[in-house]
Amino acid sequence: MKGSKEFINNSTALKDISGLSEEYCHEIFENSGIPMMVLEDSVVSWGNKEFQKLTGYSNTELKGKNWNDLVFNENISIIMDLSIKNTPKISNKSNFSSKHKFNHLMNESTGKSLIFISHLPGKSGRIASIVSITDHDEVEKQLKFQANILENIQESVVVTGSHGMIKYWNEAATSIFGYSRDEVMGKSMAMICRENDEGKFLVTLKGISDGEKCAGEHECRRKDGSIIWMDVRTTEMFDEEGNQTGFLNVSKDITERKKVQNDMETALKEKEMLLDEIHGRVKNYIQMVLNFLEIQSKYLVDREDFGTIKDSKNRVNVMFFVHDCLFTTEDFATVEFSEYIQMITQNIVNSYTVTGGITFDVTVDNVLLDIETAVPCGLIVNELFTNSIKHAFPNGRKGHVVLNFSKDNHGICVLRVEDNGVGFQNVKVDKIGLNIVNSMVEALNGEINVSNHNGTSWVIKFRGSEY
Repeated sequence: MKGSKEFINNSTALKDISGLSEEYCHEIFENSGIPMMVLEDSVVSWGNKEFQKLTGYSNTELKGKNWNDLVFNENISIIMDLSIKNTPKISNKSNFSSKHKFNHLMNESTGKSLIFISHLPGKSGRIASIVSITDHDEVEKQLKFQANILENIQESVVVTGSHGMIKYWNEAATSIFGYSRDEVMGKSMAMICRENDEGKFLVTLKGISDGEKCAGEHECRRKDGSIIWMDVRTTEMFDEEGNQTGFLNVSKDITERKKVQNDMETALKEKEMLLDEIHGRVKNYIQMVLNFLEIQSKYLVDREDFGTIKDSKNRVNVMFFVHDCLFTTEDFATVEFSEYIQMITQNIVNSYTVTGGITFDVTVDNVLLDIETAVPCGLIVNELFTNSIKHAFPNGRKGHVVLNFSKDNHGICVLRVEDNGVGFQNVKVDKIGLNIVNSMVEALNGEINVSNHNGTSWVIKFRGSEY
């Protein structure tokens, strides 16, 4: 403080300013919070503590330094221009970049400032006040950068006040909706909603203010009246104190995507209708075959022939049931196998009028099989399950039949049909049925194992399709 007072005392420009005391002048200059210096003929005679901080020089170093030494070469002309203007009571200001003492080592010290030079009445000296605007410029650059982003993104960005009046409208919004910025500023954003219902629009804004989310696909109206689809996201905007200032609406034109989506949905419905028609016709044809077999059975006399017709009907039913199961799935391509097997086994039990002497244990994993796998597997189950019922328990013998189907984590399907009857080697073999089993196992690229220990056990393994 002693040093600054000394410079004030030695500065002819600061002596006797409007009769103020030296102490009072000192307090004003040192505590102004603004870099200030005194110039006498473009030579610095004193600088306050803020000026010393700005330049990096002490007062001892500043005294006698030419003003030009504190600015970059490109700014010297500005300083010279200000220096020669010696008109009293006139303040001049200009932007310039100030030079720091250690600028050659620390480029980040370079700053941009606004300088005010005031001429003292009746004095040769001048007071220079310097306000740094480096931070202001950075903020301005950042704002311009952000504004450039908003103006160049493809999404529509619209800012409204709390009552839905448009305050900002970017170029993408103009491109999408057809309105220029001048045509929409200060008007309700309801004008681009399909219904153009301001009351309904305000209700929506009220819901957002109450915490409801506004995100989804909406129909909007362009200036020419055409309807477009927009993916809309609307959120609240707040000031630094947490008060709501309006709403930010960001939306993307998805009209083309929506058109493709609608076309795909239409094509899918048409495909489903076609598949429905095909399956319906196939079921009708199968039902006709079953009816023919039923009619033929009425004219049969030989009991063995009657049994052959019954077996044939059950085989046809295997294919009939698979079309019933297809309608319980969403893709018309897979069959819920547990439901399918239950239908097959129940039909066999009913067709052969099984009494209480034979019990059943049917366990099937809840898996999906495609129709190319389900039908061969269903025919195998039909033949083996039928064989156990017809031949394993002759003369009213009691027994138990087990059917199990599972699929492991590696996609291997295991079908097991076994009974505790008289054994495979002790009964009459249905050669047609065995040929069907072998053919279907081959179609599945599977393997078959037969055991005759305490009855008959069939184990078939194959790789199932992945769903």
